[in-house]
Amino acid sequence: MPNLDLFILYKYISINLIKRFYICFKNSVKISNDKQIAYNLVGNDQTMINTPVVILHGLFGSKRNWNNASLLLANKCKRNVYTLDLPNHGDSFHSLQPMNISEYASSIENFIINKNGLNLKKFILIGHSLGGKIAMELALNQIKDGIVDKLIVLDITPISKSQLSNEITNYFEVLESIHLDNYLKNNNIKKEIEDIMKTAGITDPGIRQFLLMNLYYNKNKSKYKWKFNISSLKHSIKGMDIVSNNSCLVKTLFIYGEKSNYVNITDFESIFKHFPNCQIQKLDNSGHWLHMDQPQALINIIDTFINSK
Repeated sequence: MPNLDLFILYKYISINLIKRFYICFKNSVKISNDKQIAYNLVGNDQTMINTPVVILHGLFGSKRNWNNASLLLANKCKRNVYTLDLPNHGDSFHSLQPMNISEYASSIENFIINKNGLNLKKFILIGHSLGGKIAMELALNQIKDGIVDKLIVLDITPISKSQLSNEITNYFEVLESIHLDNYLKNNNIKKEIEDIMKTAGITDPGIRQFLLMNLYYNKNKSKYKWKFNISSLKHSIKGMDIVSNNSCLVKTLFIYGEKSNYVNITDFESIFKHFPNCQIQKLDNSGHWLHMDQPQALINIIDTFINSK
């Protein structure tokens, strides 16, 4: 029999969390013809008075990957937290043509500062993986100086690594080999597609599950679809390195996972070249997905940095 005292305590905590925070899902705002950026917002009347935080997810990800971490961050930092779907991901617009990194950064920045978008005058920018690349590009080439109050880059560097590029190329090849039009609606499709992924060389079950989070059934077209735009992303990904010679004096924090192969000591030179006002910190017992591996430890580091002078 369940413990009644624990049930009452859980109910009390749940009600108070709901009172303290509101979460708005799938709020899409047009930034130009037929182009929209989807976002979630965590915050309340008290957190609105502080500089807000904007989070950009990584390749093949979406805003919902950050649901738990954004709630922790809003609670810890007492700030509104916006998590965005990048273009060609989730519920944001899908481009017909490939986009380079400057086009991604421009789309995001316009949405953040536009009166028809978030209409923010200043914000703290956090980017993970591909989102970190876009965040760096945005900070280096701001349309309006001073709009990025602080920059936090998670487990990525300005320049891609060849071995990682090969892994990502393999992911695209596997995804393109899966013909979703051949599948009728059924409860076993994720298991069937995961088996294909495994046989094709995606051996990490975490990666397979991460990719499968983007699979959904489109009722209007009566077919399965991916939330990400495979064609555009495949032809864009090699144009995602930071090529600018600019440097950014915004106070910046790079955080990398102890067990990740995305960042190592030899990358520090390129980081400091672009971001001389930068700190670099290792997150123990974490791989590439810091916000999933060590969410509370990551939020504690971010909170300390955000609230430092």
